[in-house]
Amino acid sequence: MQGKHLKEWFDNFVMPYFGGRILSINFDISLICAEFHTPNPRAENDAWIASIAKYHNLILVTRNEKDFANLPIKIINPFI
Repeated sequence: MQGKHLKEWFDNFVMPYFGGRILSINFDISLICAEFHTPNPRAENDAWIASIAKYHNLILVTRNEKDFANLPIKIINPFI
């Protein structure tokens, strides 16, 4: 039952509002993510987010600057 509700939420809410703005992961992004884990591993989700930002040349807007420190991406903290 939970899977059915999740699919309905995804189909009826996520896709209509965000369908054209969801960035997928590809092989090149995977390579960037692997680089971001070397030499010091970081949180998996942070590495994926940073990798997608790097690949698409996007600015990452976050309050959590410390988890993305020392990565070659542009970061803006709108809360300071």
